Amino acid sequence: MKSKVLTDIELDKVINGTSNQGKWGNRNKMLLLMTHMSGIRRSELAALDIPDVLNMNGEVKTEVQLPNRTLVLPKQLQKELQAYIAEQFELTTLNCVAHTHKGVPLFFTQKQHAFSPTSLSQVFTAIYKRAGIEGTTKTGRQTWLNTLLVRGANTKAVKVLAGQTRLTKAVQPNPAILRAVAEMI
Repeated sequence: MKSKVLTDIELDKVINGTSNQGKWGNRNKMLLLMTHMSGIRRSELAALDIPDVLNMNGEVKTEVQLPNRTLVLPKQLQKELQAYIAEQFELTTLNCVAHTHKGVPLFFTQKQHAFSPTSLSQVFTAIYKRAGIEGTTKTGRQTWLNTLLVRGANTKAVKVLAGQTRLTKAVQPNPAILRAVAEMI
């Protein structure tokens, strides 16, 4: 099945519906926002720990170092992550959380375990199904890529942000261009 690209209306429908899903609504909303606003792959998402996204001073990082690429987080996504972490872990301050929560997954299952890529796929499929949309685990990333390209983003920058492995250092745009493209979402 080809990955679906969501319209803004469909995305709002899915996010609003997810937010009202009780105990796991905020987690599911954040999972959607991560894929739709940063283009993160499900395997990368499943592997994220608190220190991956949070500085020692309690602020969300602007860039997350993944094994094969750097994930640039738009400002809006940084704000959403900050609020999610504070609420999820019932903290009034996030200072030193990166130090005290080493190895703690950013997103966890109902059994308090880290997600696997497969279990994340099941969650995404269920989220989209509840919203009446035929989405897959790749829908968020595909929507993110298409949104950037439709808004006129530099194709080379989009390839770098997406983590296309065939690129060499010679064609990578400078970090300022990457940040500007990431903020187009």
